[in-house]
Amino acid sequence: MTLQIGILVFPSVQQLDLTGPYDVFASIPGAKVHLLWKDRSAITSATGLVLAPTMTFAECPALDVLCVPGGRGINALLQDAEVLGFLRAQAARARYVSSVCNRVSRARCRRPS
Repeated sequence: MTLQIGILVFPSVQQLDLTGPYDVFASIPGAKVHLLWKDRSAITSATGLVLAPTMTFAECPALDVLCVPGGRGINALLQDAEVLGFLRAQAARARYVSSVCNRVSRARCRRPS
């Protein structure tokens, strides 16, 4: 069985917050790691490294693990209905939801009461 792992990639992501978990997750036998964004356009990290999403939100399967890295761009995401909707939907089904150096948590991914 393939372990489906998704890491959000977004403008001004902190590169280490993304690539550190990616390196660990990609070394798990049977894991498939996806870099997720709205489209497949190149994304520039906070330090200028250009990253390529491997899958769009629409293409994304149900994830076992969802990871949201930090970076200067995280604040804009907290007001982005498309991103929040995607995170909420995936978090509702994922076994694990994690974040690196940011305030996005499972509670934020839940629908407001």
